[in-house]
Amino acid sequence: MNLTRTHTRLAIISVLAMIALSLVGCNIHEKPKPDLNTRSAAIISEKDLSLYSTASLGTAADTLYQNLSTRDRACLIYKIIAVHYKDNPKDAEAAAHANLKLWERYATDFRDVATAMDFLNTAADICETNGLQTAEVDYAYAISYQGMGNHTREQELYRHALVFYDDAFKKIKQTGETQLYDRMIPNYLTLLYSVNEPMTLSKPYLESYISVPLEKTSAEKRQYNIELYRGMADLQSGRYSSAAGHFRQMRCFIRPDERKQFYLSYLNEATALQQAGRVREALAVLDSADSISSSADDNEMLVSLYFTKSKYWELLGDTVNSNRYFLMYCQVRDSLLSYNQITGLRKAEFSQSMLRMGNRLSELEYKGKVQTVIIITSTLITILVLVFALIIRNRNRVLRQSNRALYEQNKEVLAAERRERSERHRFATLVEGLKRNIPDSPKEPTKSEKYSSRKLTGDTKDEIHDAIVNALENRPELFSSDFSLSRLSEICGSRQEYVSQVINETFGCNFNELINKYRVREACRRIDDWENYGQFTLAAIASGVGMDSATTFNKYFKKVTGLTPSQYRKNSEAENSR
Repeated sequence: MNLTRTHTRLAIISVLAMIALSLVGCNIHEKPKPDLNTRSAAIISEKDLSLYSTASLGTAADTLYQNLSTRDRACLIYKIIAVHYKDNPKDAEAAAHANLKLWERYATDFRDVATAMDFLNTAADICETNGLQTAEVDYAYAISYQGMGNHTREQELYRHALVFYDDAFKKIKQTGETQLYDRMIPNYLTLLYSVNEPMTLSKPYLESYISVPLEKTSAEKRQYNIELYRGMADLQSGRYSSAAGHFRQMRCFIRPDERKQFYLSYLNEATALQQAGRVREALAVLDSADSISSSADDNEMLVSLYFTKSKYWELLGDTVNSNRYFLMYCQVRDSLLSYNQITGLRKAEFSQSMLRMGNRLSELEYKGKVQTVIIITSTLITILVLVFALIIRNRNRVLRQSNRALYEQNKEVLAAERRERSERHRFATLVEGLKRNIPDSPKEPTKSEKYSSRKLTGDTKDEIHDAIVNALENRPELFSSDFSLSRLSEICGSRQEYVSQVINETFGCNFNELINKYRVREACRRIDDWENYGQFTLAAIASGVGMDSATTFNKYFKKVTGLTPSQYRKNSEAENSR
């Protein structure tokens, strides 16, 4: 019912927006050739296109784009250029530029990666079809892959980014697009450090950058990038104190309004100090970064800042402050993800809807036709919304029932595992008691002696199997992200290949699958333990059981339980509230 009301309200809003746009359109047509730099540039109909060149349209859009409040209007003009001039060779450069600006808008402001990549691919196709050589396209691909790599930590994405950076630098030499250097160098250096590539790879590009005449670049940006390069190179080479000095020096070349650059210089300086073992000094530097991110109300800065502070306090052995900042990190990260996913999507959809409606209205000649279309459209939307709401409601009901059944099955499995563990513990205690009453016998060989040279017989496999189970059930280090097969073998007192063989043959899976199954079961127990873990986010619970990657956590959680972590928590919350 709520969903129906929401969509009905959206339909009404859409109708009102169409009416408002029709009025704006009428005002535009009253003037023979409106000024594109005025507010009337908000909507341009297809009939108006004959009045303007792509150069004037592009100039108007670029002017509007510089101001955040008029950026949506700029994007409307970019979209018109992108759609109507993409097949005209003489306007190909303008169409490619328009698509690149739309990519930038959706990638940076809306964080809609899928839509952004569509515009970027279109820009690349236009350039290839028309033989245009521009480093801007390669740089956009590099930034896109680098951003996705930062979120997923997948090295393959970083490698793609490096290839595109290399192509972009080569094209700059061919095309003379030296203005890109100022933006490319910092991101390129950061990428090299992230993948631990030698900083020397950037030196030829940096030398080319320095040789560019000052009138074609910014002197402040150039010196900023030089200090950044020196700091990164020192950091990579272990000259941490020197690196901290260069990162400090960067702030001499940053404008007062460039908050993010100040923040990054503090963060880099803190990293260098921490590597030098000066952790408390690093925390003091991070306090300066904290004041910048808080005053700017920038949650993206706060996410990295709180995570870094949590790690540094952990290094000092202060678990109270470490946990405090980790919880703050989880809260801000979750809120940031929700905001980016919800508001970003809404903004993108709104912008596209406005453009579609504007183009549709421009095709209509009379006000009566507009009114007819509005009535028909609103009626159809209402009908579709009602049908959609009924379908969604029925599907959600079936899904809830299915999820509840899966949740109950997992609860039974967890209960059975607890009983099994209890029985094993009781039996082990009984055996241990019997051993105390038996006279001393010849000293048995240690586990390592037992398993080091023996072939894997049936009894040996059983012993190793029991040792594995005992280790996984009673060793908290299982929930450390660096827990490995070699460590498990060490605990079991057996050779690594034997342990791996027993896991494959008796458990029917590999080592990673086995430990992640145990970690998922522990995550389920913690999700159900509302008294102790109710305030924890799913990300915090995943990290607590040794699964720092959200992708890995979701994958194995779904594989083991049949539910996503959020579905499991929702059912657990429902049961806890009874």
